[in-house]
Amino acid sequence: MRIFISISLSILFFVSCNLKNNQVTFTGEIINPTDAMVWIQINDSVQLSTKLDENNKFEFNFEIEEANSYRFDHGGHTLVFLKPGSELNITLDAKNFDESITYSGSNIEENEFLKKRILIVENLQANRFEIPNMNKNEFDSTI
Repeated sequence: MRIFISISLSILFFVSCNLKNNQVTFTGEIINPTDAMVWIQINDSVQLSTKLDENNKFEFNFEIEEANSYRFDHGGHTLVFLKPGSELNITLDAKNFDESITYSGSNIEENEFLKKRILIVENLQANRFEIPNMNKNEFDSTI
């Protein structure tokens, strides 16, 4: 009987160690909010929303199957990189959306890359008429 219990407990321990944690916790604070709600697009058919609390903070808890970039919206939008088991916190000022974003928690490097990429694209779009007339130094400083 003791052998059976020992084997059963060993199997249970082994199986529980191999279970994948698909849970994601995504929290944040919005400074100068433009709305009482925030949204995150999980896939083409699932968009989650939640209300900001009295301190303009929010929390999402959901499951994902794989690492990916997800669209986050509140008066502007950005991409956030999440993977199963992530705990990411974002802080932003809605009046200066992309430039003000800061991250803490999981996947900071990936999220900083996405932020920089968005800022470069926005800068190039804003200067699209001037770029053809720029010299090399002006162009390099634009990027």
